[in-house]
Amino acid sequence: MDVRTRVAEPQYRYPGFGPLDGEALQREINAEKAALAMRCLAAQVVTVLACLGSAGLFISVLWNQLSKYEQLLKHCAGV
Repeated sequence: MDVRTRVAEPQYRYPGFGPLDGEALQREINAEKAALAMRCLAAQVVTVLACLGSAGLFISVLWNQLSKYEQLLKHCAGV
């Protein structure tokens, strides 16, 4: 029985290590990085749209309150 600890199988993820084609591996790594960048971009776009939506809602509620206030002022002034 072997008492030595097992070493994990090598992860052939980088060019120059292992039996895989370096260019194909680099394309795969680049595709993974591009996918991560697109997910980050999508998250940023969703965040910006949510902020714009909440700002629009705030402005519409504020505008409604201002119009009610203006009507009450007109009513008090008798105009």
